[in-house]
Amino acid sequence: MQRLASPQQRGVTLLEVLISSSILAMVMVVALSLLGETADISSLEVNEVSMERDVQWCLDDIVVDLKEASPDKVSFLDFQLNDSDQTWQTALCFPTARTQGAGEFIYTDALGEVQPQPAWQGVVVYAICYDTAMGEAWLARYTDWAPYRDYDLDMPTVMAVTAEEIILSDGTTFDRHASSGMNGNQEVRRMPGGVIQLVRNPLPPRPALYPLALRVVARRALRELKGDNLEVTSATSVLARNNN
Repeated sequence: MQRLASPQQRGVTLLEVLISSSILAMVMVVALSLLGETADISSLEVNEVSMERDVQWCLDDIVVDLKEASPDKVSFLDFQLNDSDQTWQTALCFPTARTQGAGEFIYTDALGEVQPQPAWQGVVVYAICYDTAMGEAWLARYTDWAPYRDYDLDMPTVMAVTAEEIILSDGTTFDRHASSGMNGNQEVRRMPGGVIQLVRNPLPPRPALYPLALRVVARRALRELKGDNLEVTSATSVLARNNN
């Protein structure tokens, strides 16, 4: 005699299987989507940390350059980026005792005699470039390598920053849009970190005498989580002491 299954022992229907499968599929889609977003955020965070490191390196390079120059040889020009962007910028100008290429620090005069002070090998300018066509800004280090310059000679200063050029008081000019590399006796190096502002603190207008501090602003890669820009300020006056 065949026994009928009780209601408690019945199997699942096709409809129940379909509903369960749909729910499982939805859960898997949501889980995979969250996993993908987590991976994307993790990748952006890695890029963010890398950018912050590059910005700090950039500021450290500037500070090292300034500390190798004599404070009374460093000059500044405050300017605004362009007609449509009134962001304040600072062009830094100072001599360097480092040689072209090898980067040796020179303490000898033209005759090879050791001196108690550096022998200037060129003039360095840090300034923000702006490409009007691309709408992009970046920080560049310009160097004009010149013949031996006596320590006591007056160093050139930045007289003007135009849309195309940086003009020094001795007639030297730099192309603001020049590509990185050597061009005759001039060298241009694009600084890392996506820097869009280099300015001395405090911002204009400022008192006649104040300790020099530098503020570097870079455009963030991870804007949706941390805001548009990253700011790094030198903790102490960068000209409080130097290596001379």
